Amino acid sequence: GTKYLQQFGQADILQLDSAFRPLEGSDEMKLSPNVLRQLEVLTSSAGTYKGSLLWLMNHTSTPMGGRLLRHWVSHPLQSREQIEARLDAVEELN
Repeated sequence: GTKYLQQFGQADILQLDSAFRPLEGSDEMKLSPNVLRQLEVLTSSAGTYKGSLLWLMNHTSTPMGGRLLRHWVSHPLQSREQIEARLDAVEELN
């Protein structure tokens, strides 16, 4: 593959610049769909939103806030410092 790209002067396409950020950050835990289902994070054991952890926690005012909360709940932080910073930020909103 690399030789082919070099032939056409496109070898730099494989270089990642400093702005590149992986979709899954190392600061977030990757939970499998099975774990999310078993822990009833996004859906209850009945397969519905009502009764899930997200349903219990969701007091957001906007659709965007709901999407952010869904991401936070399904991709928990691993770093204690980042968890405390998020808690401080949420506390400021109250």
